[in-house]
Amino acid sequence: MNKQLIFGKSNGIFRRIVLKEYSNDDTFPGIWIIGKYILERNLDRSWEFSIAKWLLEQNEEELAVKIFIDKHQNESNDDLFNTNYVMNLLKPHPIALKNYLEDAVFKLMIETDEVHTILVNIYLDQIISKSPNDNEETRYKLQEFLVKSNSYRIQSVLHRINQTKYFKREVALLYGKMNDFQQAFHVLVDELEDFDYAANYCMALSQDKSINDRKIVAHVLFDVFLASLDKHPKEITEALLCLLGNNKVEFNFIEVLKRLPSNWPISSL
Repeated sequence: MNKQLIFGKSNGIFRRIVLKEYSNDDTFPGIWIIGKYILERNLDRSWEFSIAKWLLEQNEEELAVKIFIDKHQNESNDDLFNTNYVMNLLKPHPIALKNYLEDAVFKLMIETDEVHTILVNIYLDQIISKSPNDNEETRYKLQEFLVKSNSYRIQSVLHRINQTKYFKREVALLYGKMNDFQQAFHVLVDELEDFDYAANYCMALSQDKSINDRKIVAHVLFDVFLASLDKHPKEITEALLCLLGNNKVEFNFIEVLKRLPSNWPISSL
Protein backbone atom coordinates (compact mmCIF):
# COMPACT_ATOMS: atom_id res chain seq x y z
CA MET A 1 0.00 0.00 0.00
CA ASN A 2 1.54 3.35 -1.00
CA LYS A 3 2.20 6.09 1.55
CA GLN A 4 -0.42 8.49 0.14
CA LEU A 5 -3.15 5.88 0.47
CA ILE A 6 -2.12 5.11 4.06
CA PHE A 7 -2.28 8.80 4.97
CA GLY A 8 -5.65 9.11 3.26
CA LYS A 9 -7.06 6.21 5.27
CA SER A 10 -5.60 7.60 8.50
CA ASN A 11 -7.12 10.98 7.73
CA GLY A 12 -10.54 9.41 7.28
CA ILE A 13 -10.26 7.41 10.50
CA PHE A 14 -9.23 10.49 12.49
CA ARG A 15 -12.17 12.46 11.16
CA ARG A 16 -14.72 9.74 11.85
CA ILE A 17 -13.45 9.33 15.42
CA VAL A 18 -13.71 13.06 16.12
CA LEU A 19 -17.15 13.26 14.52
CA LYS A 20 -18.22 10.27 16.66
CA GLU A 21 -19.13 8.11 13.71
CA TYR A 22 -17.79 5.07 15.55
CA SER A 23 -20.34 3.99 18.14
CA ASN A 24 -19.43 2.89 21.67
CA ASP A 25 -15.85 4.20 21.47
CA ASP A 26 -14.96 5.74 24.82
CA THR A 27 -11.23 5.23 24.42
CA PHE A 28 -10.51 8.32 22.29
CA PRO A 29 -8.76 10.85 24.59
CA GLY A 30 -9.69 13.93 22.59
CA ILE A 31 -8.90 15.81 19.42
CA TRP A 32 -5.63 17.09 20.92
CA ILE A 33 -4.12 13.62 20.40
CA ILE A 34 -4.28 14.17 16.63
CA GLY A 35 -2.28 17.37 16.92
CA LYS A 36 0.22 15.65 19.21
CA TYR A 37 0.60 12.83 16.68
CA ILE A 38 1.34 15.33 13.89
CA LEU A 39 3.70 17.49 15.96
CA GLU A 40 5.84 14.59 17.14
CA ARG A 41 6.46 13.14 13.67
CA ASN A 42 7.73 14.09 10.24
CA LEU A 43 4.98 12.88 7.94
CA ASP A 44 3.79 13.65 4.44
CA ARG A 45 3.56 17.45 4.43
CA SER A 46 0.43 17.66 2.30
CA TRP A 47 -1.26 15.31 4.78
CA GLU A 48 -0.04 17.37 7.74
CA PHE A 49 -1.39 20.52 6.09
CA SER A 50 -4.71 18.81 5.38
CA ILE A 51 -5.05 17.78 9.03
CA ALA A 52 -4.17 21.29 10.27
CA LYS A 53 -6.73 22.79 7.91
CA TRP A 54 -9.35 20.31 9.08
CA LEU A 55 -8.59 21.07 12.74
CA LEU A 56 -9.17 24.73 11.94
CA GLU A 57 -12.58 23.83 10.52
CA GLN A 58 -13.36 22.01 13.78
CA ASN A 59 -12.68 25.30 15.66
CA GLU A 60 -9.46 23.87 17.08
CA GLU A 61 -7.68 27.11 16.19
CA GLU A 62 -4.92 26.94 18.80
CA LEU A 63 -3.95 23.43 17.76
CA ALA A 64 -4.05 24.29 14.06
CA VAL A 65 -1.86 27.37 14.58
CA LYS A 66 0.66 25.30 16.54
CA ILE A 67 0.96 22.88 13.62
CA PHE A 68 1.22 25.69 11.03
CA ILE A 69 4.08 27.24 13.01
CA ASP A 70 5.87 24.01 13.92
CA LYS A 71 5.81 22.64 10.37
CA HIS A 72 6.98 25.85 8.66
CA GLN A 73 10.25 25.30 6.80
CA ASN A 74 10.78 28.30 4.52
CA GLU A 75 9.01 31.06 2.61
CA SER A 76 9.25 29.46 -0.83
CA ASN A 77 6.10 28.75 -2.79
CA ASP A 78 7.05 25.07 -2.64
CA ASP A 79 6.38 24.96 1.09
CA LEU A 80 2.69 24.43 1.87
CA PHE A 81 3.29 26.00 5.27
CA ASN A 82 4.72 29.29 4.01
CA THR A 83 3.15 32.35 5.61
CA ASN A 84 1.26 33.53 2.51
CA TYR A 85 -0.64 30.26 2.21
CA VAL A 86 -1.40 30.09 5.91
CA MET A 87 -2.43 33.76 6.23
CA ASN A 88 -4.96 33.36 3.42
CA LEU A 89 -6.33 30.26 5.12
CA LEU A 90 -6.64 32.06 8.47
CA LYS A 91 -8.35 35.24 7.21
CA PRO A 92 -11.83 34.07 8.32
CA HIS A 93 -10.38 33.34 11.79
CA PRO A 94 -9.14 36.71 13.18
CA ILE A 95 -7.97 35.46 16.58
CA ALA A 96 -6.08 32.55 15.03
CA LEU A 97 -4.58 34.89 12.42
CA LYS A 98 -3.28 37.28 15.10
CA ASN A 99 -1.81 34.44 17.16
CA TYR A 100 -0.24 32.91 14.05
CA LEU A 101 1.33 36.21 12.95
CA GLU A 102 2.75 36.87 16.41
CA ASP A 103 4.34 33.42 16.41
CA ALA A 104 5.57 33.90 12.84
CA VAL A 105 7.26 37.18 13.81
CA PHE A 106 8.59 36.36 17.28
CA LYS A 107 9.28 32.61 17.01
CA LEU A 108 9.98 31.99 13.32
CA MET A 109 11.57 35.46 12.95
CA ILE A 110 9.77 36.10 9.67
CA GLU A 111 10.77 39.55 8.37
CA THR A 112 8.49 40.03 5.35
CA ASP A 113 6.76 43.40 5.13
CA GLU A 114 3.42 41.69 4.40
CA VAL A 115 3.44 39.75 7.68
CA HIS A 116 4.56 42.71 9.78
CA THR A 117 2.14 45.19 8.19
CA ILE A 118 -0.85 42.87 8.58
CA LEU A 119 0.02 42.37 12.25
CA VAL A 120 0.19 46.15 12.79
CA ASN A 121 -3.22 46.54 11.16
CA ILE A 122 -4.70 43.78 13.31
CA TYR A 123 -3.49 45.59 16.43
CA LEU A 124 -5.02 48.82 15.10
CA ASP A 125 -8.33 47.09 14.35
CA GLN A 126 -8.46 45.68 17.87
CA ILE A 127 -7.70 49.04 19.48
CA ILE A 128 -10.28 50.90 17.39
CA SER A 129 -12.98 48.32 18.12
CA LYS A 130 -12.57 48.57 21.92
CA SER A 131 -13.02 51.32 24.48
CA PRO A 132 -9.81 53.06 25.65
CA ASN A 133 -10.03 51.26 29.00
CA ASP A 134 -10.03 47.85 27.31
CA ASN A 135 -7.23 48.27 24.78
CA GLU A 136 -4.27 49.20 26.96
CA GLU A 137 -2.49 45.85 26.54
CA THR A 138 -2.96 45.77 22.76
CA ARG A 139 -1.84 49.37 22.42
CA TYR A 140 1.31 48.62 24.39
CA LYS A 141 1.97 45.67 22.03
CA LEU A 142 1.47 47.94 19.03
CA GLN A 143 3.84 50.60 20.31
CA GLU A 144 6.53 48.05 21.18
CA PHE A 145 6.17 46.51 17.73
CA LEU A 146 6.39 49.88 15.95
CA VAL A 147 9.66 50.55 17.76
CA LYS A 148 11.28 47.14 17.33
CA SER A 149 10.16 46.00 13.88
CA ASN A 150 11.95 47.25 10.78
CA SER A 151 9.76 45.39 8.31
CA TYR A 152 6.28 46.97 8.25
CA ARG A 153 5.34 49.47 5.55
CA ILE A 154 5.81 52.75 7.38
CA GLN A 155 3.98 55.02 4.94
CA SER A 156 1.01 52.68 4.74
CA VAL A 157 0.70 52.52 8.53
CA LEU A 158 1.25 56.28 8.90
CA HIS A 159 -1.49 57.00 6.36
CA ARG A 160 -3.93 54.85 8.29
CA ILE A 161 -3.26 56.16 11.79
CA ASN A 162 -3.24 59.77 10.59
CA GLN A 163 -6.95 59.35 9.86
CA THR A 164 -7.67 59.76 13.58
CA LYS A 165 -6.16 61.95 16.31
CA TYR A 166 -6.20 59.05 18.76
CA PHE A 167 -2.84 57.60 17.68
CA LYS A 168 -0.54 60.58 18.25
CA ARG A 169 2.07 58.62 20.18
CA GLU A 170 2.13 56.02 17.40
CA VAL A 171 2.57 58.82 14.85
CA ALA A 172 5.62 59.98 16.80
CA LEU A 173 7.06 56.46 16.76
CA LEU A 174 6.65 56.28 13.00
CA TYR A 175 8.42 59.61 12.52
CA GLY A 176 11.24 58.23 14.63
CA LYS A 177 11.35 55.12 12.48
CA MET A 178 11.80 57.40 9.46
CA ASN A 179 14.68 59.18 11.29
CA ASP A 180 12.61 62.38 11.55
CA PHE A 181 13.56 62.77 15.21
CA GLN A 182 12.63 66.45 15.33
CA GLN A 183 9.02 65.72 14.39
CA ALA A 184 8.86 62.64 16.61
CA PHE A 185 9.96 64.51 19.73
CA HIS A 186 7.83 67.53 18.82
CA VAL A 187 4.72 65.34 18.96
CA LEU A 188 5.75 63.68 22.24
CA VAL A 189 6.91 66.84 24.04
CA ASP A 190 4.90 69.73 22.58
CA GLU A 191 1.64 68.02 21.66
CA LEU A 192 1.34 65.15 24.14
CA GLU A 193 3.52 66.67 26.88
CA ASP A 194 4.69 63.13 27.61
CA PHE A 195 8.19 63.99 28.79
CA ASP A 196 9.08 60.68 30.41
CA TYR A 197 8.02 58.73 27.34
CA ALA A 198 10.08 61.06 25.14
CA ALA A 199 13.16 60.37 27.27
CA ASN A 200 12.55 56.61 27.22
CA TYR A 201 11.99 56.70 23.48
CA CYS A 202 15.29 58.52 23.05
CA MET A 203 16.98 55.63 24.85
CA ALA A 204 15.17 53.10 22.65
CA LEU A 205 16.23 54.97 19.50
CA SER A 206 19.83 55.00 20.72
CA GLN A 207 20.08 51.22 20.83
CA ASP A 208 22.25 49.63 18.13
CA LYS A 209 23.32 53.03 16.80
CA SER A 210 26.83 54.42 16.43
CA ILE A 211 28.10 57.00 18.92
CA ASN A 212 27.59 59.81 16.40
CA ASP A 213 24.03 58.72 15.63
CA ARG A 214 23.22 58.44 19.34
CA LYS A 215 24.47 62.00 19.79
CA ILE A 216 22.22 63.19 16.97
CA VAL A 217 19.13 61.62 18.57
CA ALA A 218 19.98 62.89 22.06
CA HIS A 219 20.69 66.46 20.98
CA VAL A 220 17.45 66.68 19.01
CA LEU A 221 15.48 65.80 22.15
CA PHE A 222 17.71 68.11 24.22
CA ASP A 223 16.81 71.02 21.91
CA VAL A 224 13.09 70.17 21.99
CA PHE A 225 13.18 69.99 25.78
CA LEU A 226 14.97 73.35 26.05
CA ALA A 227 12.39 74.97 23.77
CA SER A 228 9.63 73.91 26.19
CA LEU A 229 11.53 74.66 29.40
CA ASP A 230 9.76 77.96 30.13
CA LYS A 231 6.34 76.37 29.64
CA HIS A 232 7.01 73.34 31.86
CA PRO A 233 10.06 74.23 33.99
CA LYS A 234 9.69 71.58 36.69
CA GLU A 235 8.78 68.63 34.44
CA ILE A 236 11.33 69.46 31.73
CA THR A 237 14.10 70.00 34.29
CA GLU A 238 13.45 66.59 35.82
CA ALA A 239 13.31 64.91 32.40
CA LEU A 240 16.51 66.63 31.26
CA LEU A 241 18.41 65.63 34.38
CA CYS A 242 17.28 62.04 33.94
CA LEU A 243 18.30 62.08 30.28
CA LEU A 244 21.70 63.68 30.86
CA GLY A 245 22.51 61.19 33.60
CA ASN A 246 21.67 58.12 31.53
CA ASN A 247 24.69 56.24 30.17
CA LYS A 248 22.62 54.74 27.34
CA VAL A 249 22.35 58.18 25.75
CA GLU A 250 25.33 59.93 24.15
CA PHE A 251 25.89 63.67 24.54
CA ASN A 252 28.52 66.19 23.58
CA PHE A 253 28.70 67.71 27.05
CA ILE A 254 30.64 70.75 25.90
CA GLU A 255 27.66 71.66 23.71
CA VAL A 256 25.26 70.79 26.53
CA LEU A 257 27.01 73.14 28.95
CA LYS A 258 26.91 75.95 26.39
CA ARG A 259 23.16 75.54 25.93
CA LEU A 260 21.97 75.00 29.49
CA PRO A 261 20.34 77.94 31.29
CA SER A 262 22.83 79.93 33.34
CA ASN A 263 20.90 79.30 36.57
CA TRP A 264 21.47 75.53 36.37
CA PRO A 265 24.01 74.33 38.96
CA ILE A 266 26.75 72.23 37.38
CA SER A 267 26.53 69.84 40.33
CA SER A 268 23.06 68.77 39.17
CA LEU A 269 24.51 67.04 36.10
